[in-house]
Amino acid sequence: MDRRAESWLQLLLEDAEPTAYEALRQRRLASATQEAERERIAAEALRAERLRSRLRERRQRARELAALGDLALRLTGTHERGVLLQESVAQARRLLDVDVAYLALTGADGRMTIEVTDGSTGPRLRGIVLEPSSGLAGRVVEGGEPVQSTDYLDDAGLTHAPGVDDVARAERLRTILGAPLRLRGETLGVLMVAQRRVRSFTGQETSLLSSLAAYAAVAIDNARLIERLRHHVTTVDRAVALHEDLLRAALRGGGVDEAVTGLSRVVGGTVRFEDEAGRTVAAARNGSAAVPDDRAGHCTRTVPVSSSAVRFGALRVSTRTPLDEDSQRLLERAAMTIALVVAAERAATDAERRSAAELLEQLVAGEVEDTSAFERRARAGGLDVARGHTVAVADLHGAPALDRLAARHGGLSGVVRGRAVGILETRPTSCATS
Repeated sequence: MDRRAESWLQLLLEDAEPTAYEALRQRRLASATQEAERERIAAEALRAERLRSRLRERRQRARELAALGDLALRLTGTHERGVLLQESVAQARRLLDVDVAYLALTGADGRMTIEVTDGSTGPRLRGIVLEPSSGLAGRVVEGGEPVQSTDYLDDAGLTHAPGVDDVARAERLRTILGAPLRLRGETLGVLMVAQRRVRSFTGQETSLLSSLAAYAAVAIDNARLIERLRHHVTTVDRAVALHEDLLRAALRGGGVDEAVTGLSRVVGGTVRFEDEAGRTVAAARNGSAAVPDDRAGHCTRTVPVSSSAVRFGALRVSTRTPLDEDSQRLLERAAMTIALVVAAERAATDAERRSAAELLEQLVAGEVEDTSAFERRARAGGLDVARGHTVAVADLHGAPALDRLAARHGGLSGVVRGRAVGILETRPTSCATS
């Protein structure tokens, strides 16, 4: 091999600095005696310089690809949005060798908010709201491709917002490059890098930022999907817990009181079941049955409690903040379950009343044929036949009062032949002697 070529090759293998190539060129030119030889040396030096530049570009590209692969692994290794965003801007700042990197996410209203920064001199950059129709970020979203401003504050081609410009001026930002976070045709936000001096980003650097933005978009979307999945699992867990509470209450015969207490434990806040007249039948707060009347100043949600065509009343839930959609669905399902509990309670009460009326009818008519069977039914209905009793008869308006007396003191009450009849236990009074 020619010794001259071997020297150029040695410099390439050693990844020598440009000064080494220039020094070798000067030495070769100094020893050359003919013009043709000097032209050949100049051509060799030019080819060597081109090879050096190409090799450096490929090494840089290899480093960038390795860094992108490493970033992809890190982004897929975590699903916390804050960590993902911070990692994205940190890598953008490092790989593009810039002063500042920041990332803005698009909100439901289309406006973007700068969520994370890396390299900023103060806290003002983070939290800035960017309008979708103005600034460099707006241009990125509008076009769906990277945009570069060589000197942002003096760029007349952009629509400037005074508040944003004030922050850019405080950060001394000059050249800014932004790339969209696009996924499935949707722009999730913009990844931006900035230099505090005038700089022209190359096509390769722009492509690198676009790749970083694409990776970040996928990672952010995955994090959102996982967050929604977690929320769904939490909602299902709450629904299962509520269903189990209500089922246990129904199986134990705990009635509406226990069902309302279970519901308050799951949704939080104060839960009331009110009958058709608006009277509170049962109430609980955060799993406790002790509830003061503190509905003022709270958000209240009302759900009817009904079964088929029968309306039993309504559930009223008072919370400090409005119920989300999942909690509202839980409340609606709970209302259906509580309707079944109320219907079962009323059916049991009606059955008890019918049984009491039948027993009273037999007594009044003197049609007790099987004394043993009658005594068993009477005891089941709350009447102790071994005790003394008082018979009370009233018109139908007195039926509720007789029902309360029978429930409080023991006995039977019901309607017999159009009259309210009660057989009430006669409790012996204690006499004091001196």
